[in-house]
Amino acid sequence: MNTSKRWQGRPSYLYADSASSAGKFLNRIEQGAFSRWKRQLQTNGPTLLDRLGAELADSQWSALPKADQPQEQYAWLKHQPGEREQVQKFATVRWKKDGDLMWRYAYVACKPGDKDSPQAVFERHRLKGAKEQGFSQLLSGLDLHHPPCMDLVANQAFYAIAMAGL
Repeated sequence: MNTSKRWQGRPSYLYADSASSAGKFLNRIEQGAFSRWKRQLQTNGPTLLDRLGAELADSQWSALPKADQPQEQYAWLKHQPGEREQVQKFATVRWKKDGDLMWRYAYVACKPGDKDSPQAVFERHRLKGAKEQGFSQLLSGLDLHHPPCMDLVANQAFYAIAMAGL
């Protein structure tokens, strides 16, 4: 069954975390017909994206914040991973902590909204993570950290009953 028909013509947003940026996976997400989506990339060590990020001109990065704020800068990075059917847009953040000589980088492959900034993509990602942690702590406290069913509707009922018991 083609589930993309469920949200075609309606605003939709897919969050996929800690995943590969391989083109074949990004193509599958794109075929889902989401109006917006993001996929956080998990990297281990320097990557091609790190090299491309380092090559961006300083003018492409957001201004550095005040000294008392985290020293992060944001930019859009475009790259076409192997097997990807089109050029992919990556929200990119770079930062240095005290004593760091080199920039560190993180990326989110995404289909942003027209008015989204790379910083907004990361802020939404951090907010989602904070909400998930809070929900996880609540469920763990109730010993409900793993839903009992492979059926989403059954799990919704399970969580509703558990919440009513609070």
